[in-house]
Amino acid sequence: MTMTQPVRREKNRGNTRHRQLSVAPKERAPKQRAKQRRRGSTLAQVFPFFVVLAIALAAVLLINSAQKALIAQGSVDLERLKGEYLSAKELNETLKVERAKLISPERIEQVAMGKLKMVKPAKVSYIKLEPAKAANKDSLAMAGGTGTGSFLGGIWERMGALYSDRVR
Repeated sequence: MTMTQPVRREKNRGNTRHRQLSVAPKERAPKQRAKQRRRGSTLAQVFPFFVVLAIALAAVLLINSAQKALIAQGSVDLERLKGEYLSAKELNETLKVERAKLISPERIEQVAMGKLKMVKPAKVSYIKLEPAKAANKDSLAMAGGTGTGSFLGGIWERMGALYSDRVR
């Protein structure tokens, strides 16, 4: 075949045969073949880049959606915790008031007299004594001292006397 010769091809459509003339593809020069290869190779080089770009974009969108979901969940948890805090604060105030009522002296007196059947003591009078300003020897002798030392000095004197009686 030459480049310009038409080729007859027959196509079978249904029961009748049709003849169609077609031109065979031309042989291209080596330069044109190289250009065609470059175009194909450029597309082959760019296609993976677009695939990677699409995957990266999908990953970024997925991460963004996950972050928004976490933020929404955090705000829901925050509102729930605020509600719990306010209810706990109200309960704390109620318990403080109840505690103040329970520890009041009037209530303790009522419980003691009513439930425990206690009675108030009679009024007691106390006499305030002043400490002795000058101690005499008789009072010190009763305490076991000689008048010159302290209480411990009297104890050491007695122990020394007992020891000397036994040694002799």
